[in-house]
Amino acid sequence: MKFDKGLSSISTIIMLILFIINNFIMAEKKLKTPIKKYTEHLTPEQNDAKKVIDAHALSIIDGRAGTGKTHLAVCYALEQLALNKIKQSDLNKIVITRATVMLKDHNNGFLPGDIQEKFNPWLQPIYDNMLQFFEAGKLELEKKINDGVIEIVPLCFLQGRTFLDSIIIVDETQNLTDMEVEMLFTRIGRGSKMILCGDMRQKITNGKSGLEALTYISQQCSDIGRVTLTQNFRDPIVDKLLELYDMYVRNNENKTNRSTT
Repeated sequence: MKFDKGLSSISTIIMLILFIINNFIMAEKKLKTPIKKYTEHLTPEQNDAKKVIDAHALSIIDGRAGTGKTHLAVCYALEQLALNKIKQSDLNKIVITRATVMLKDHNNGFLPGDIQEKFNPWLQPIYDNMLQFFEAGKLELEKKINDGVIEIVPLCFLQGRTFLDSIIIVDETQNLTDMEVEMLFTRIGRGSKMILCGDMRQKITNGKSGLEALTYISQQCSDIGRVTLTQNFRDPIVDKLLELYDMYVRNNENKTNRSTT
């Protein structure tokens, strides 16, 4: 009887050890898988850009349409959030905002729903970038939004807030004014980073751009990181057409300048 009890105790201990080891392995997989999932999507150019973002509290990512500016910002933010579980750092949130500007003479009228639903059409490019990283797709992304891990904030509701231990992504920054960009970078709290994505070629607003002003300031301030992406992720025709379009605009400008002199 004593022998049987001894065997039973040993078996229980072995099963407990196996259970602990299995849980540890599963936890490791859960932590490692997403990080690899994020980093394997980056090109060498984007990995170099990531080092610049790492080294600065405020970074500007510019580049032509299709160079993966938003993709890089989203990938970096999600990777840092995943790394937080291993490092036990304080980073706990991704905050996303962007300019809500329509093309000239294109008014969508009244949009139904709450603030998030009204804001969704402008955020679709960011959602599209995020969804590719979530195995459970839209449900997993919505859970993170509902849990407050990812916060969607319209620009007009940012004033007065301070974001601590967060990564703030600002998309389409070229369409923001000087005052709006100033209001944005003064939201950066302790332990936070802000990534401004934009391309002056895609500006659709009148007046001066806050991104242009901040880019100029970055030349005199080493505390602001700046990265220009060049690799096109869309069809090769995009690069060709952009070059031809730029040439057309320059030629027209030269003709106009000659006719006015």
